[in-house]
Amino acid sequence: MSVAISQLVVSMGLRPPSRVTETIVPFAMSCILILTILAIGGCVNDEQGLSESAPQGVTDTKSVSMDWRFPTRRESVLGTVPSSKAELRSSPAISEGVMYIGSRFAYLYALDSITGNLIWHFETQDELQSSPTVVDDFVYIGSKDNYIYALDTSTGALRWRSETGSDVDSSPTVVDGIAYVGSRDKYIYAVDAYTGVLRWRYKTNDWIHSSPLVSDGILYVGSKDNRLYAIDAISGGLLWAYETEGDVDSSPAVADGIVYFGSLDQHIYAVDALSGELLWRYQTSNEVSSSPAIMEGITYVGSNDKHVYALDAVTGELLWRYKTGGQIRSSPAIKDGILYVGSKDNHVYAFNSVSGSLLWTFETDGAVDSSPVIADDYVYVGSNDDYVYAIHHASRHIQQ
Repeated sequence: MSVAISQLVVSMGLRPPSRVTETIVPFAMSCILILTILAIGGCVNDEQGLSESAPQGVTDTKSVSMDWRFPTRRESVLGTVPSSKAELRSSPAISEGVMYIGSRFAYLYALDSITGNLIWHFETQDELQSSPTVVDDFVYIGSKDNYIYALDTSTGALRWRSETGSDVDSSPTVVDGIAYVGSRDKYIYAVDAYTGVLRWRYKTNDWIHSSPLVSDGILYVGSKDNRLYAIDAISGGLLWAYETEGDVDSSPAVADGIVYFGSLDQHIYAVDALSGELLWRYQTSNEVSSSPAIMEGITYVGSNDKHVYALDAVTGELLWRYKTGGQIRSSPAIKDGILYVGSKDNHVYAFNSVSGSLLWTFETDGAVDSSPVIADDYVYVGSNDDYVYAIHHASRHIQQ
């Protein structure tokens, strides 16, 4: 029995049995009652009223199960081992019953989202750390072979590919017929979404891992030169740049005129979307490469300090945090009052998005850097065990 439970038992006037000959049933029932109270009580933090628990012993196996998993490891131009020890950070995209995901083995897969059966696959010339984007009947993805690809969603046939000067780990964003993506050659590219013809490109001072976001005609993207950039989405002209003290690998999120993003300087930032003026920043205990998600006035983001954070989107005040067993590079997803995120402790977590109480966890055989995507009652996510998972959960809408 842990020290914390022991102290609670004593404070309630209960005494653990000192001899095996003493009856244990009342004491055991009391412990069960205490554990139940603790579980229902949600997250209580050492500083802010939040849980610091790891997943052991808390998985709700009755509400979550694996429907299928698909192996992304296969013979390719890279052989059976990827060309580097890169992690599977590609995140799924779901459209019209099809799940798309990239792999470390140079393949983009299209799978039936219900059965997990392979529909088609397309082989590039290097790893796919980029996440696919589906618009109309095109699926877009970047590759470490320096190209941006556009494929037919039904057949996987190549529509076009556009070359950059280096790896494309950034994930494409497609808005109003233009595909935007960053590259390790330090440029952000804008290409015609139907032909791949270059519209414009803008050079930052270092390579770009962050994925661009376009809102109200402005493109926002981070760079390893420590800056978040705001660029006119049509002309490619710089509007402003906000400088942090670390790489900005995190992809920005925009809500209500505010841009949110993380930095490897350990902070989560909120800046004015039009001026770039700092509104607030919140310090975690390690690098922040996870990308924020915003819902109903709350900013959610993970950190390499192993915590997932919920912050007031206007003030930056900490609402709750939860400590997992590993670094969090996965980006949170929210649906129906439930927050989902992966951790390097091999688990996918589901929380009540308001209280931070843990609903369930699901364990894979590798670190989960991929970001979950939710469709119907399924959570889709990749793992560093080189499988993509379809997790069925019985959780329903959480009443706020």
